[in-house]
Amino acid sequence: QCGTTAPTADSDGTAFASGTQFFSVPVQKVATGLTIAIGFIEELGLRSSIDVVDPGAVHAPCWQEDEETGDMTGVDATANWNSTANAYDTVAAWATATTDCDLVITDRFNTAGSGTDKDVNFDASQAPLGMLDRLEYVKFLSLFYNMEAKANAYYADQVERWQYMRDRIKYAQSKERIASTYTCAWVEYVSYTWEGVSHASFD
Repeated sequence: QCGTTAPTADSDGTAFASGTQFFSVPVQKVATGLTIAIGFIEELGLRSSIDVVDPGAVHAPCWQEDEETGDMTGVDATANWNSTANAYDTVAAWATATTDCDLVITDRFNTAGSGTDKDVNFDASQAPLGMLDRLEYVKFLSLFYNMEAKANAYYADQVERWQYMRDRIKYAQSKERIASTYTCAWVEYVSYTWEGVSHASFD
């Protein structure tokens, strides 16, 4: 917690490993070049915490306006793929812009990473995850803001809505009111290349 001494051990008494990174929470200035993180931050009502963003990947009008008015800094976070390191090279302009940030939301490929220990992997869009699994990542992000209660309530509400719609569809199918043979194919588009059909779970 902000203003307290960083802990040296977990709640069960286990000492933290050497090099463990601590964050003073709630974080005040955050940077992200990931669109999926932006959606979660929006739902938590925390858009004002974003200090640096890559506007080239954001279509939401409110975010675009904040970048245009200077309420948040827009910086191109585009990076080149480094096949040797199996990660994206950090862009100098992005690293410089995020110097004063408390948290930089990146992913396991270091997309829009700052190259510092402020980087946190946020892999909510990984293919093996189902839709509700992805949604649950809002709880992880909320830890940095002390917003766990709001994240839990949001998740529970969305699960309830999801289950309601699923049950209504199954009922309609059982009464033959809608077909039960529909299929949907998701095609992956990565780095300006069509990669083929995605086998991610969406049920």
